[in-house]
Amino acid sequence: MTLEHTETLLRASAPEDASPVVTREESRAFLRSALAEHEREMSVVVPAPAAPGVGMLARLRKGAAFHVASTDQSLTALGCTRSVALAGDERFEQATTFYERERERVVRAHDRCRGVAPILTCGFAFAPMAERDVWTSFGDGAVTLPRWAHRRERGRAALVFSRGPDEPRDPSFALAELDAIWDALEAGGASQAHARGPSGARASHVDEARWTRSIEDVRARIGRGDAEKIVVARRSIVVADQDFDPIAIAERLARPFANVFVIRRGSATFVGATPEHLFEKRRLRVSMDALAGTVSLACDPRGSSLFASEKDRSEHAFVVDAIVERLTGLGADVSVAAPVIRTIGDIGHLATPIRAALARDVSPFTIAERLHPTPAVGGVPRETALSWIAENEPDRGWYAGPVGWVDLDGNAELLVALRSALVIGARAIAYAGCGIVDASRPPAEYAETSLKLAPMLRALGVAT
Repeated sequence: MTLEHTETLLRASAPEDASPVVTREESRAFLRSALAEHEREMSVVVPAPAAPGVGMLARLRKGAAFHVASTDQSLTALGCTRSVALAGDERFEQATTFYERERERVVRAHDRCRGVAPILTCGFAFAPMAERDVWTSFGDGAVTLPRWAHRRERGRAALVFSRGPDEPRDPSFALAELDAIWDALEAGGASQAHARGPSGARASHVDEARWTRSIEDVRARIGRGDAEKIVVARRSIVVADQDFDPIAIAERLARPFANVFVIRRGSATFVGATPEHLFEKRRLRVSMDALAGTVSLACDPRGSSLFASEKDRSEHAFVVDAIVERLTGLGADVSVAAPVIRTIGDIGHLATPIRAALARDVSPFTIAERLHPTPAVGGVPRETALSWIAENEPDRGWYAGPVGWVDLDGNAELLVALRSALVIGARAIAYAGCGIVDASRPPAEYAETSLKLAPMLRALGVAT
């Protein structure tokens, strides 16, 4: 594919709409009434403060939690009403089965929350794992109907409470939880932890000699015609003198056009700030930006060198072509816009907006299975790249896998979990990768992964 470009630097975000007045008493009264109406399991949607949901994580720190946020919207979920652990090559089909069953739920929504559906949170490992090791509590994937979900978008917000089959009809527990969440939202984020920052953090990295051997092996395979592109990733291990605070790490990572996520399962938390969506789905419309090609804006403030680089343009075209082919295979009408430069902090990426109209409704998990992994995180051909990654890298866990949410109306937002780290106590494992093609050179690719690791290392308290 020939890439014509529009040299656009994206930086600003639109302001949020003014939030209507929301009272706790109004939401409590509706929740109490709805729960009294039905004895069986159900979901109730009520108005909520339009504060960033990170305040819920900062002050309610026990149990499972899931948080994704961009500049003008966020989803924060606490607890678990029902969940399914996914395993093996059938994990996307397992997710669809769970999703279709949950769509039969009884839902009662306040008049001011019409159109807000109950939400499932989800995450998938990059590939089914041979040895889960540090990723034990995450597994190959999971889909969860959270007990509470706070959804904020453009100055408005709603809380969704989902009651399980064995919960007593008495609403007192749910009302007490609503009060605790309301207090946390009104109190705000984790600014004190953000200001303190971590201390005594030390990082160990893959040495360049080992990295060079991996890159040369990939280039040799490309030279033999076995592959056209393979994405190679490396890990950096960070150890501190005290436990890390994943919520504070997430706040340090926040910046325009970054999609921050925090996923807490057991004693481990997966946290990051990715530039990339696998896709967004609104009814029959699917959208994403194909991302591949990276430059430091400190060296090239407008990112213009990406358009001039044959290597980056070729690597980017693999991603665009694969996404278009896979969406077309779903019967979608696909359109491709001119590429632009997308900035995340001091890093620029070549990004091509892709939009698709589905001929019929398709499960978001079916779309995820079709798209993941794109050549931006896997390679070309896909199976050859996945085989090399499995043979030569430790299990990636949920790094570079799809994470996000699906609502019971069929809308979805799935991120590609990049620029991320798994945090367990005072230890963190940070990940970064880059696409290797025939023109790749080990020193430049090592520098690119160092550039991608730098924001996370700084957030962990490592000098870069």
